[in-house]
Amino acid sequence: MAIRTTFGIRKISCALFFLCLSLFALSSLSSAASISIGSDYGGGKIAYIFQPGDPGYIAGQQRGIVVANKEISGTHNWSSAISVCESLKENGFDDWYLPSKDELEKLYANRVAIGGISVAEFWSSTEQWDGYAWGIYSGDGYHFFSSKANSGRVLPVRIFSVPSANSSPQQLSGS
Repeated sequence: MAIRTTFGIRKISCALFFLCLSLFALSSLSSAASISIGSDYGGGKIAYIFQPGDPGYIAGQQRGIVVANKEISGTHNWSSAISVCESLKENGFDDWYLPSKDELEKLYANRVAIGGISVAEFWSSTEQWDGYAWGIYSGDGYHFFSSKANSGRVLPVRIFSVPSANSSPQQLSGS
């Protein structure tokens, strides 16, 4: 009888162990799968998730671009656009910046899922020539370059990184 009871306890313990292990694995998968373009995350909305070959892509990590929940009010010349992004403190984050032309294209491509982007001319941080920088018109995706003295709208962005189950705080600092 004692052998049977011991065997039964081991069987139950083993089953509970595997149940806990399965639940842990599922929770890791569900948190990774729950982010998508347009999801609220990292102080704004996910605008793009890096893919292999993208600058900033790191195999095994979910990283990408978050756009601020709201545009910077008013219009700004190019230098001011950079400054207002760099000084922005929004939702606990202070690492916002003016997106590059390529990043701005990704925002335009995902504008419907992101939502809340007005139809306007937006600055990018990408310079064309001395005194000129690239922008995009969000109404039709038209790329333009303009004098940096001209005014445009501003969409601050930042890089996000979803912590993995085996990440330490040191690995996650910075972005």
